[in-house]
Amino acid sequence: MHTMESFLSARRSIGKVESGMRSFVVTRGQFTMADAVFEILRQTTGQARLSVWAWGWADSEGQTAEAFRQFCASSRIETGLLLTDGPKDEADPKFIAATAVWRERFGPSSVKNVNLHAKIITLEVDGMRFLIRGSMNLLKTPRFENLDISEGCAGFETVRAAEESFPLPSLITRLREKTWTRTERLSCARARKPRAKTFTSGS
Repeated sequence: MHTMESFLSARRSIGKVESGMRSFVVTRGQFTMADAVFEILRQTTGQARLSVWAWGWADSEGQTAEAFRQFCASSRIETGLLLTDGPKDEADPKFIAATAVWRERFGPSSVKNVNLHAKIITLEVDGMRFLIRGSMNLLKTPRFENLDISEGCAGFETVRAAEESFPLPSLITRLREKTWTRTERLSCARARKPRAKTFTSGS
C-alpha cells in the first residue's frame, strides 16, 4: 500500500497506477478528485467508464463546472454518470447549465439528483476498477484533504449497486432542464391535447 503526506501534484502523490493498487494520500488541497481521475487516465490507454458523486454546488470560482467540462471533453471517457446533491442544486442556474453539458455528452439519463454527502468516483479502464474516495471534491481548497484510491476492491461493486438503485430525475426536473426525450415530449403533448366531445343519438 502506497501512503504519503504530500505537497506535490496528483502525478507525484498517487504513484504508479496498477492492478491491485492501494493509495492513501493526505494533501493540502493542491489537487482535486478530477486530477486523480486524469492521472489514472494518463497511465492507462483504453476507453473508460466514469461515475462521479459530487456533493454540493459550492462553485463560486467555477471549478466544479470546469471539471465537468473536462470530463465531457475527454475522448477517453466513453460513458459517464453524475450524481449530485438533489433539490437544493436543481434551482441553481450554473448547476443547470453545467449538467446540461454533461447530459448532452453522456445522454439524458446520465445525471441523477439524490440526497448525498459522499465524495466518490469510480473509474473502469483497461480491465481495472478504481474506487476513488476521500474528503476532497472537484475543487481545490486550502485545507487538509484525504484521498484513497483502491483497484479491485469490494467497495467498487457496492458503489455501482447503489448507483443503479438511485432513481432517475423526475420529468418535471428534466423539463426545466430541457432534457426530456422526444418520446416523453410527444406523450406529454398527447396527454395535454383536449379530447373532442362525442354525442350519442337523441342527446
